[in-house]
Amino acid sequence: MDEIQSYIQSVKDRPFEWGSFDCYCFASKAIEIQTGRGLPLTYGYKTAKGALRQLKAFHREAHLTSTEAYLDWAYTRLPKGVLPHSGGLVSRVYDDPYFKSILGILVGDKVVFPGANGLEFTDIDFDKDTFWVI
Repeated sequence: MDEIQSYIQSVKDRPFEWGSFDCYCFASKAIEIQTGRGLPLTYGYKTAKGALRQLKAFHREAHLTSTEAYLDWAYTRLPKGVLPHSGGLVSRVYDDPYFKSILGILVGDKVVFPGANGLEFTDIDFDKDTFWVI
C-alpha cells in the first residue's frame, strides 16, 4: 500500500488532463501499481469526445455494455455499503453530457478523483459509489 500512497503524493497537485491524467488514467495507474497491469485502453485522446469514442470502441470490440461491465468481469464488485481495502476501485455516478460515471480509488476513508487543481479527496457516498476489490 506504500506504493499507492507514494503515487497519490506524486500526483496530488497534478491537474486533470484528458488522455494523460483523467479519471480513467488515474484509476488505471493505481490498478497497475497494485497488479502490474492497468485498465485496457489506448491513450492519446485529448478531449471528452475522444475519450468517449475510445471507450465506445473498446466496449464494442469486447462485447461489453459499459466500463462497469468490464470492471465486473475483471474485478470483484462489492455489495452496497461494503468498502474495499485502501486502493480499491470506485465508480461514482456523475452527471455529465459525455459520461455517466467517473473512476477513482479509495484511500483510507476518502474517495479520490483527479480534479482541475489536483486530486480531490471526497467523502464516500453509498448512493453514488460502487466499489471493486483490486
